[in-house]
Amino acid sequence: MNGADVEVAGGGDEITVNDANVICGGVVTENATVYLIDGVLTP
Repeated sequence: MNGADVEVAGGGDEITVNDANVICGGVVTENATVYLIDGVLTP
C-alpha cells in the first residue's frame, strides 16, 4: 500500500486488514486473487 505496511489478523471467516473486515475472499481472476473489504485503505 504505497510502501506502507498493512496488518492482516484473524483467521477462518473472520479476517481483518487494518481493522477493515474481509467480506468476500479468494475470488480468483486471471492474474490475481481478490479479497473484498468493508473499508478504505489509505496510505
